[in-house]
Amino acid sequence: MKSTTIALAPSSFAGVAGALQRIVAGVHWLKIAVAEQRRRARARAELDSLDDHALRDLGLQRSEFDSYIAEALHEVEATRVRSGVHRSQEYGP
Repeated sequence: MKSTTIALAPSSFAGVAGALQRIVAGVHWLKIAVAEQRRRARARAELDSLDDHALRDLGLQRSEFDSYIAEALHEVEATRVRSGVHRSQEYGP
């Protein structure tokens, strides 16, 4: 049987180097969080700009915006099934 060893980076550093490394990591994750918030805000603003007729055509209600955005950004499992089947019967020919 062959033995393998995986080299892992140390998970924590001591002293000033460790503190600096944690600060840099924190700033990195903060940058990611701010970018995600901006993306979510842009999506919300775009949906808010639609009138009721456009929302109906998309099959959305204003109360569903946050849920729809979470699904679109793959933050939660998609629960909506969008299909063009029977659309012409729903809104007329």
